[in-house]
Amino acid sequence: MDVYKKSWVLIEFNVNSESDLDLIISQKNKCRMPFKDYNYSNVRFILSKYDKEDKSIHYLHGKSGVEKDLWESCSFDIGYYLLFVEVDWEGNSFPLTISAYGNGHFKFGGDVH
Repeated sequence: MDVYKKSWVLIEFNVNSESDLDLIISQKNKCRMPFKDYNYSNVRFILSKYDKEDKSIHYLHGKSGVEKDLWESCSFDIGYYLLFVEVDWEGNSFPLTISAYGNGHFKFGGDVH
């Protein structure tokens, strides 16, 4: 999922089996920029479990950083999750890619805001 020209995105995703997944938020590589003074932007995410029955949200983890790839390894139970990603663009905005990989079955939904 790409985040472009927005300051934040809220993504719902479903995990179908207990899983260990790595969440990765990637910025465009500095060496591919058309100008030399490009700096990576500050990116942060908040991961929460979402209970659809009572519509409650339970905080699980958060992280922030100013680097090309911000990643975190997480263990997931079966269920629905929300991933909030926010970026303080440093100058121009460029595509920010959100991805995950691991040993389980999961499916990203769309931006829910």
